[in-house]
Amino acid sequence: MKKILIFYASYGGGHLNAAKSIKECIDANYINCETELIDCMKYVNKPIEKITTAAYREMAKKVPWAWGKIYTDSQKGPLAHISSRSNQILAIKLLKLLREKQPDLIISTHPFGSQMCSYLKRKEKFTAEIATIMTDFSPHDQWLVRK
Repeated sequence: MKKILIFYASYGGGHLNAAKSIKECIDANYINCETELIDCMKYVNKPIEKITTAAYREMAKKVPWAWGKIYTDSQKGPLAHISSRSNQILAIKLLKLLREKQPDLIISTHPFGSQMCSYLKRKEKFTAEIATIMTDFSPHDQWLVRK
């Protein structure tokens, strides 16, 4: 039986909807696979997840131009560095889950999950295959994991 973890994050509905669709497709077409959906941000740090998802929702509703600026600024520069570095730190908590679940494949529909898994894989902390499904409207540098 192949174990597949599907990571998403609750920033907007698209990442979760994509994760659910992937799970449904795998479950309907591959009887030898066991799939599980996990909000990777909620798992690694629930307080940060609550604050950041609430901030995202409010900004997207009330000041979408500000969210657009943060989204654009998070591609390069200090904000991108902070995001990448914090994902490396949070990845240590995610490693506990990976050791417990022992997945064969990890699919991520949010760049945070991709960054955390890529960091751990580079450090040779696990051997599962990893895949990223881009769920944004256009490519964004946070999706690109550099060695």
